[in-house]
This record gives sequence, structure tokens and C-alpha cells, in this order.
Amino acid sequence: MKIGYGMVRETSEARRLTKESKKNTAATKTLQTGRALALMGIASASHSDALALGTNSPEDAARVMRWDLVNPWARFYELSSTHPLTAMRLRALNREAKAQGQNVLYSLPLEERVRWEGFPIEFVFWAAPLVCGFLFFSWEWLGRDLRHRGIVAPPHFMAWLLVGLGVTWAARIAFRYRGNFQRKQVVELLEDLNVSQMRPRAVEIEGEIVGHGLPGAFWSPDLVLRDETGLMFLLYRSSIPLGRLLFALRSADRMVGERVTVQGWYRRGLKPYIEMSRVEATLSKASSETGPISLFGKDGARGPLEYEKIVERSYSRWIQLAASAACTAVGIFWLIGSSLF
Repeated sequence: MKIGYGMVRETSEARRLTKESKKNTAATKTLQTGRALALMGIASASHSDALALGTNSPEDAARVMRWDLVNPWARFYELSSTHPLTAMRLRALNREAKAQGQNVLYSLPLEERVRWEGFPIEFVFWAAPLVCGFLFFSWEWLGRDLRHRGIVAPPHFMAWLLVGLGVTWAARIAFRYRGNFQRKQVVELLEDLNVSQMRPRAVEIEGEIVGHGLPGAFWSPDLVLRDETGLMFLLYRSSIPLGRLLFALRSADRMVGERVTVQGWYRRGLKPYIEMSRVEATLSKASSETGPISLFGKDGARGPLEYEKIVERSYSRWIQLAASAACTAVGIFWLIGSSLF
């Protein structure tokens, strides 16, 4: 449940466990386990309220799992996955528990009817540029086979394919990146049943970065954010070569343990995530001298730390739009040149 959906205790509950840890053996064990997990970069070992070890109520879990059961994209994503979706795995466990006369820990929602409204249109926007691109790059092989079967392509077919690739690619980008950013919390996002890769929610969310998307890897540009209601994976997408690595080395690692404000598009694939558009944080400046940042001056007196505001943006969608426009332009000039000569 915690891996699949990022479900955590509320901060107040974790703080209560911290205060009771000396009296409560179970709480102490929980916190010690959390500190061990922190070694993998999942959470800060110095903040026990960030350990994210608690479990939500079964009712909260059921609301989050409804997406796996009713959204048609869930079935589609599962086709390319090595494992069933979390809700499907829990449903199998529940059936086994009932067969053995045991109580079910997480009761799944009763409503399991798949909501197909809007899915065909979303699928067309998703698939159209992929089909055009596949035909364009494989037509030399496919066309030769079709000619042997007596099927001849229309005139200037390759040029039209390139135009189609550019137009459908631009339409897909416009469809996937839309909406005005609205302030949300993790729990609100997880309960959204209509969101998908193609139907995003433009959101603004504030919280603490508790680790990298790839735990313990300082070169990972993806991050994990925690607010008062849960955990959320943050994806940094870049269409620039080495862009992800540059962001990871320049800013991502500095943001771990800091509060940030993120704007982006919330999506659900095999797991929920936010594709970052803009991330803002106020971080302490690195010392101009060699060595770690120091709080003390030369005379040993405590010196004030200097802070700077860091704003990072992802320009992936604009780069993709430029590439789609280039495809369309080349295809049009190709058609014009073919008609002239």
C-alpha cells in the first residue's frame, strides 16, 4: 500500500509516536525501522516525523484504490507491466483470506464498473502520433512488402506521413499539458478517478522533499514530496540531452530536506506522479570557501546563514512543440517541392 500509493501517517500522528517512543515498545521499533529505511534515501534520518511509516485507515485506502478498479487506463497500463496493479493484488489477497476464513484487512470499494467515458478520444490523441511515426520510419520495409502484394501507396505518402506526425504530435502535447495550476494536497489527487496520462490535473503543491525518486542516488533528478496528507513522486522530464543529469547535479540534491512549492501536471500511470513544470525553494547558499557550510565565523561566533531562492523549470513541452512544428514544416516543404518538380 505504501509503495503503490505513497500513503503515510499525518504529521501529527507521527509526532505523537515520537513523543511516546520511550514508553511504547512498538512505536520505538517503528521509528527504528524508519531510521534504517532512511539509509536508502527514502526519508530524513534526523526527522522522525518524516519517516512515513504509518498506515492509513482501510476507508482511506479504499478511496485511493478506486482508480485502479474503474479507470480504463489502469487496464491498459497493466498490459505493459510485469506486476498487476496494487488494487488487483489486494483483491487476490482478499479472496484468499475469505477462502481461508480470515478477515479482510483492506476492503475494496463495491463500485468496480469501468468508466469508459472519454477514453476513446484520449486513446486516439495518445496513439495517433505513434502510428504516424511508426509508419514513417518503417515504411521502406512495409511499403516494399505491400507493393509485392499489389498495394500501392498514394503519391507523396511519406511527406503526408511527416505532416501527420507533426500535427498529431502537437495535438497530443496540447491535450496532455492543459489547465490552470490550482493548489492541491496529495490526498485530493490520489482520490481523483478521472486523471490519467492523457487527462492531467494542473496542480500546485507545497511540501518537503524527503528523498530522490531513485532512493539514495544523488544523480536522480526525480524527487519524492511529502505534505501533511501523503507522499507524491515528482518526475523531472527534459527533452534536452543530459538535461535531467544537469538538474540532478545542480539543484535536485540540494532540495532534499527542504520545503518546496511545485507546479506541474498530476498524472497516473502504473503509479501516481506529478510531472514538474516549475519548482521553487529557498536554500542556504554554499560557502565560497572549500569544505562544508559553516555556521561560525573566524572568531568562532555564530554567523548568519545566507539564503537564495532557487527556481527550476522544465521546458520539455515547448521543446516537443518545436520538434512537432519542425516535422510539419519539413513535410509541407517536401510536398511543395514534390509538386514543383
